[in-house]
Amino acid sequence: MLAVSWVLRRHLRYRERTEEELKRAKTISEQAAAAQRRQFDELESLYHTAPIGLAVFDRALIRAVRRLAAVGLVRQDVLDPAPKRVDSNDLVLMVAGLVRAEPSITLDGIARRLQGMGQRTPRGGLRWSRSSVKNLLDRAKEQGLVRDLGAA
Repeated sequence: MLAVSWVLRRHLRYRERTEEELKRAKTISEQAAAAQRRQFDELESLYHTAPIGLAVFDRALIRAVRRLAAVGLVRQDVLDPAPKRVDSNDLVLMVAGLVRAEPSITLDGIARRLQGMGQRTPRGGLRWSRSSVKNLLDRAKEQGLVRDLGAA
């Protein structure tokens, strides 16, 4: 009888230790999952807010994102190359086209139209300023695409 109770106590201690280790492992796993979620959210935020053409050469980050994509925690298109920036000559043609279509348009009006079309500035920004539009309009005038109509 004494041997049986000793074996039972030993088994119960072993079981208690195992349950405690399991609880600790579960806590650590939950913390790691929360850390991964925070890192994923940060990467997702960077992906959606980074300007077009931003190059990241940190090999460790690239490897980490590839692993996250392989597991399915990150969309696969995160690894696709950034879209090509619009050439500023294309922007000059767009501005010239807007001015020719509506000769009385203002610089602010052109800026609003370009933002409405989702066109990025020559530096990759989202918000157009008057000076950027005026620069493109001046270049269009220099190239003979637009006559000086006093629209600016």
